[in-house]
Amino acid sequence: RGLVRDATASLAAQLPGRFVALDGPPDAEQAAALIALTAPATAAAPRPAADPSPDLAPEPRPDVRDAAAEAEPAPGPSPAARPPSPLDATLTKAVAYVHRFERTFTAVLWHERYEQEDRVWRRFGSSGATTSVVAERRRLESELFFAWLPHDGTWISVRDVVAVDGKRRPAGDRRLAALAARERVTLPELRELARENGRFNIGQIVRTFNEPTLALLFLDDRHRARITLTRKGAAQVEHRSLATYEFAEIGQPTLIRSGRRDVPVTGRFDIDEATGEIVRTRIEVREPIGGLTGHMAVEYRPHVGFDVLVPYEMQEAYAAHRTEEVTASAVYSDFRRFQTTARLILTP
Repeated sequence: RGLVRDATASLAAQLPGRFVALDGPPDAEQAAALIALTAPATAAAPRPAADPSPDLAPEPRPDVRDAAAEAEPAPGPSPAARPPSPLDATLTKAVAYVHRFERTFTAVLWHERYEQEDRVWRRFGSSGATTSVVAERRRLESELFFAWLPHDGTWISVRDVVAVDGKRRPAGDRRLAALAARERVTLPELRELARENGRFNIGQIVRTFNEPTLALLFLDDRHRARITLTRKGAAQVEHRSLATYEFAEIGQPTLIRSGRRDVPVTGRFDIDEATGEIVRTRIEVREPIGGLTGHMAVEYRPHVGFDVLVPYEMQEAYAAHRTEEVTASAVYSDFRRFQTTARLILTP
């Protein structure tokens, strides 16, 4: 299935128009109904009995998922259909800087301290007033393995949780070190480990796209045609002249998905005009059907041993239908290159 998905995604990227994945009989039936609205009238063919109406089943709690994280990279719009936004001198430096960043962060380990808070909304029956209360807090200490996937044009991050709320996990429960000691490490194994450690996140809002470097993908040549870019001015910050650019995703399918729905993002880059270094990024998501909103802001700083700025801090906030809010902050340290005798197999 992976090879077929890759082949169809590559074909779709070369053809004009919008392509939507049909993942099962309900999708196919919905597509057929839409086509029937514009197709010439024909004699109705007998229709086989359908399964009990899955389309009418209650929709699960809204969640936002990164298609790339699920091994299904979203194809970009056809270059023939819409070329990328033109680049000025600052953006040209920034694009070159992102290429350098991708080469530097081919395989890197670092430490992450991740604090989360989940708040739920309560309604008072007599007055109808609402307020939020803390349902749960959690602090994770993790080793984060970060790898660039050239085939997918994205990164994969694998959190190896070391401690939960100050309590260390048994060494036998941590699998990253064991994987690194083997002669062969495959991409599916890393993805499975990433999903396994995702269970330590709290709250009902599922978020699998919260990788600090996600915004940088939009300046990669494979994804830049997805967005429009607008310069919003410049300001002197300490010894840097930082130019601010706002962007909006217009390509389909989008990098972030909620089930089968597109979730276009907007955001901002703060770029050093002299070097092209990206100092701050911000991404905002809004999925009106599921009632989900959120943002993710990342600050970058220098680090010894790296010729690019590294993620230093990430702030997140997500809300769903005024029923739940999840806020999180991550601080990163101890960056080092992945040293192992294992061979990383970057194939499906």
